[in-house]
Parts: sequence; C-alpha cells; structure tokens
Amino acid sequence: RPDAVATGYAEDLDRIGALCRERRLRCVFVTQPTAYAPDVAPELAARFWMTPPFADYGVDLESMRHVADLYNAHLRAFAARQGHGLCDLAAGLAPRRRFFYDDMHFTDEGAQRVAEQVAPCVRKGLQASAAQ
Repeated sequence: RPDAVATGYAEDLDRIGALCRERRLRCVFVTQPTAYAPDVAPELAARFWMTPPFADYGVDLESMRHVADLYNAHLRAFAARQGHGLCDLAAGLAPRRRFFYDDMHFTDEGAQRVAEQVAPCVRKGLQASAAQ
C-alpha cells in the first residue's frame, strides 16, 4: 500500500494552487466519494470494476479504500495549507447502490445528492475566499 500520493498528482495540485494565487482565482476543491466502505452492500461491491470479483487480478476492497482515503486526505491538507475552499463530498455520500452504479460513478439519485451538497459548499467556499 502506498504511503503517499503519486508525485504527479501532488505536483499538479501545486500547479493549480499556484495558478489560483497568481490569477487571484477563488478555487474550491472537492474530494472524491467512493463506495469503498467496510459496510458496502455485497450487491454494490459486486459491481466494482477496480476489484473484479471473478478475475485473477485486481485490488482488494481495503486497499482501494486506503488509496481513496490517501488521496482525499492529501487534497484536504492541500486545500487547508493553501487556503482554498474544500467540499468534503467523500464524507457526505453513503456507499449505497441508490447513489453509486459501481465504485465511484453516480446514479441519477447520487448525482442529485452530489449537486445538493456541492452547490452550497461551493457558495460558502467562494464567500470565505472572498473575505480573505
């Protein structure tokens, strides 16, 4: 299991952060929700394409959860360190079949829930950034 995000990902975030500062943009970042949870229902877990159930390759559920958590934690820390807004969507979307088609792709109901959470969060993040 990795203990850090890929160098390219960290560098890309740093470049985006630099552009936000240089151009005086109010940037708001959003964590990536996934269905990788210990209590994920078996019928949803069977739809995961990163952990194929009948293949002789893949990554186990706990490892995928670790990777998703690692990247989301990095993004949270980056946004806090750089003073950017953050919508922690990963913490607000339950790993349920009604919200996810598979590992991370949203159903219509999931997309609706995402919109309901992201819109006010982005408004708040932009207002907070404007106040700085």
